[in-house]
Amino acid sequence: MSAPTSKAVIAAAASGNRWHQKRIHRRLDDRDAVLDAALETVENWDPAVFPVITKVAGFDPSKASSDDTMTVSIGGADFSAGSSITAVLGTTSLTVTKNVGAQTLDLTGVNAVVDAATVGDQLMLLVRIDNVLCPPVTMTPVKA
Repeated sequence: MSAPTSKAVIAAAASGNRWHQKRIHRRLDDRDAVLDAALETVENWDPAVFPVITKVAGFDPSKASSDDTMTVSIGGADFSAGSSITAVLGTTSLTVTKNVGAQTLDLTGVNAVVDAATVGDQLMLLVRIDNVLCPPVTMTPVKA
């Protein structure tokens, strides 16, 4: 068995001395204790381990708006220039432009999503950074 790759397992206390390369015995290697700590980290969505959306600016829920870009500020675990980032609003993928120094993302393509939504719909913003999902954000309901 190889070393763990999950950010939650790696962040678990004592994963280095409890998670062995070769499985010894379930009762002897304490791997269950590491998994317990990792699941707690995931449940808490610990910003020391995972990226989080701290602010969304520029979202206009009005149909036929002229604002096609919104800015998302990221906190917690930082992203880098080489990070793989995807963003989905509702069910539509948005174009992502990274600003590594400010830890912000410019998301383009918002107008098409708002225009296609029904008045009163609340759109969910999902941002995934290096294959780790930020806690989803519910956006303001779409207006006429």
